[in-house]
Amino acid sequence: QKRKGERTGKPDRFSSRRLEFPFSHLPEEDQSLVRDLVAGHKELQKENARLHLIQKKLKTSHEYNRSLLDAASVSLLALDREGTILESNLAAASLFGRKPIRLAGKHFRRYVHSGDRPSFASNVQLLWDTGIPQICEIRLLNGKSSFIPARLDLVLSSDRSRGSILLMTI
Repeated sequence: QKRKGERTGKPDRFSSRRLEFPFSHLPEEDQSLVRDLVAGHKELQKENARLHLIQKKLKTSHEYNRSLLDAASVSLLALDREGTILESNLAAASLFGRKPIRLAGKHFRRYVHSGDRPSFASNVQLLWDTGIPQICEIRLLNGKSSFIPARLDLVLSSDRSRGSILLMTI
């Protein structure tokens, strides 16, 4: 069974040998343009194949790194500037009684005890203002509808696609 992008043994529909005959009636200048287009197409095919290989390697690397994060016993979360959870590992998700995919998009503040929200917000604001890592001790709502004491280590990190993000360990 042929996979996407594999050759079938048939001549490429843009191969110069196949284009010569149907375009031999064209003036030489036009035939030269067609040959240049065919050559450009072949270069694009090579570049596309190279990019697909890079994409495959990146996917493998991402899966490996994700498995390392999920194997960590410490809870890890990434938040945007508004406090929305972008990502979490399995330890963080289980702390809150959720799956990582179910935490994404939720505002972290909802898991912070209402009495500790001002302290948490102050630490987060200080982190964003100064870039200096912060430590915050608060109570968090766990998956069993009870609050547990927690120490949060907060640092800023850069993400190419999202800009600055807050990384939190619990």
